[in-house]
Amino acid sequence: MKLVKWEDVHDLEKYNSIFKKTYSKSNCYKELNKIKSWQYELRLNGTIIHINPEICASKCLSFLEDLKRQNDYTTVQDYTLPLSTGICHNVQLIKDNYEKKNSHSICINLSRVIPFFHIHVLNLNREKDNFPKWNGLPYRVESLETQEYTKIIRKIRMFLSSKLGLYEFPNELVDKKISAIPSGEKFTYYNAFFAESFYTR
Repeated sequence: MKLVKWEDVHDLEKYNSIFKKTYSKSNCYKELNKIKSWQYELRLNGTIIHINPEICASKCLSFLEDLKRQNDYTTVQDYTLPLSTGICHNVQLIKDNYEKKNSHSICINLSRVIPFFHIHVLNLNREKDNFPKWNGLPYRVESLETQEYTKIIRKIRMFLSSKLGLYEFPNELVDKKISAIPSGEKFTYYNAFFAESFYTR
């Protein structure tokens, strides 16, 4: 199967169509149908390679390991949930700061439903006298994405798009509620194609 080009990554009709095929009609967004992960062939440097979410996650992990060694990060982790409960691969490049008593995780989510990725940064506070112990849950800090980690996120974004043919999920759709969901309940396009929340550990 060749890569199907998304002429417009902001095309809501296309997202809505995939959403309806992915989730059951009886229980709407609370019950997934059997997911048929995307797959395609990609031509790179004259060579055709087979690509699917699992292959992308594996290649992304290897790329993050290289970044870790080059940029003094602490570890690379795969926090992907089982297919029965998760609709994306979640891999993280983590930096521990023992002086500030926190950890920053650059989270790369690779959707199993569409050939898209989303990157965000989580902050995790640590106990003052016991660093391995959490002081609250991790939470997203958007300013870290546009300031402290801009350069390394740019490298990751370039790798995912140029080497794996993935598209970046539009920021304006992350918090946008899907109109097919009953009023009063919030279920966004990010929830539909990536995860229930940014907290992914």
